[in-house]
Amino acid sequence: MHPGKVGDVDQTGRLAEEGWELRGGSKLQTQIAVAYRQPDLNDSILDVLPDLRAPLASLQWLAPKQHDSEGRFHEPVGPELLDCLGLDLHTAYKGFWPLRRGAPTWDAVAWLHHPPHAPTAILVEAKSYPRELYASCQAKRFTAAGQPNPAYSLIVKSIGETQARLGLAVDPDRWMFDTTPRQKRTTALYQTANRLAMLRFLRDHGVDARLVYLLFLDDPRSPTTSDEWQQATQEARERLGLEEPPPKTAYVHLHAVNHPEDFLLGARASRTGYSTLGR
Repeated sequence: MHPGKVGDVDQTGRLAEEGWELRGGSKLQTQIAVAYRQPDLNDSILDVLPDLRAPLASLQWLAPKQHDSEGRFHEPVGPELLDCLGLDLHTAYKGFWPLRRGAPTWDAVAWLHHPPHAPTAILVEAKSYPRELYASCQAKRFTAAGQPNPAYSLIVKSIGETQARLGLAVDPDRWMFDTTPRQKRTTALYQTANRLAMLRFLRDHGVDARLVYLLFLDDPRSPTTSDEWQQATQEARERLGLEEPPPKTAYVHLHAVNHPEDFLLGARASRTGYSTLGR
């Protein structure tokens, strides 16, 4: 029998129906890490947050979850992050960021419990290769009627305030768009910009939050070494104008699963009692 089938049922098809991102990359690796590799994932995060590593520290993963009420492996977008964390900050958020336009999508979210202290929100941005660090803002400066776009203006305001908080010159365009014309690939760091802004928003409203970059090593789709990640993140910080990592951020290096589809088929087999090995 073909190893990918049980009777007439295609196991790979079932994995796709369950919401696994079978195209691979950081999305699939994050799904696997949260679903099946929490000990490794948790230890890696706690290792880079030593001030939070208490004897009873534990991570409660809220997203992505395979059976999330919002859909399979739903990733919170914009104000959905507040709902995911159970935070009543929606009114304040309306004055901080557009409800949808240009809002960050969070690859993973957790509460880090470390009694006797209040829990810490862990916001995860996952990457499999360095080019994923770069993206431009897609919000338009003007509406179709030629008027200033309120959504764009709100984004510029919040990013400028974040730059000022970091002790940088206020220049939102530097983070949002390419500063050198005719680049073949974008050099903008808009994803980093909006995530740093959200981190600042939560902390300004009394939420102890940390931004964690989950950088996968040797993902089979786009292998990246630890040294390559260190160089890439340093270059990104320099483009932001920062000499050191931003406050309350950390970088986690986690080895990717080499054959993710086989890994998931094995996990399915262990749950059902059926083994595809040697078939």
